Amino acid sequence: MSAYRTKTFSAAQLEVTDALKAATATAVATSAFTSGDLVVSTLDLPRSTTITRSLSTGSYTLDPYTITGRRGGSVATELITPATADGGDTLSGLVIFDGITTIDVPGQVNTSGAHSFGVQDIGAPKGDAFSGIELHADGDLSVQYGEGSGAPTDVIPVLIANRAYYEIAPTRIVTKGASTGGATGDTTVATTVYLVGP
Repeated sequence: MSAYRTKTFSAAQLEVTDALKAATATAVATSAFTSGDLVVSTLDLPRSTTITRSLSTGSYTLDPYTITGRRGGSVATELITPATADGGDTLSGLVIFDGITTIDVPGQVNTSGAHSFGVQDIGAPKGDAFSGIELHADGDLSVQYGEGSGAPTDVIPVLIANRAYYEIAPTRIVTKGASTGGATGDTTVATTVYLVGP
């Protein structure tokens, strides 16, 4: 029989908007946060990143933030581009990272805004998949099979009486915490993931 390793995420841990870096005032000059500036740089399981911007009309540029990290022993980079200069939003990245090495922040219009950096979707280790998933309350289980924007997805409505799914093997759990109001189909309740191995 295979040995399983489990990791449980409370509902509040599905999206943690300041898990990487607490809110910092915007700066007019470009800036970079390196691993030494971050709350954590290596993640317990791979995660996607978020950028949460306070509401401050006209304080932000539309230039992209650059997230650089590691994925499966290789360098991974993602550009996250805001849609508005006013903030008041959470920008969600798509790339799953094992750890973050640098967050490059473009110069902003003024110093009246603030941004924090966090984590969201939960990924399996590179080249692996989850062996099972268990929800701890009624809700939707949103999963993706494989990496990349064209990978197949599924949303499974889960009742607590039938909450364990061991027959599926997704590579990503799509999450959004209550703080930003999970969309229909997002996984928003406490979740345990199962992986084979140490």
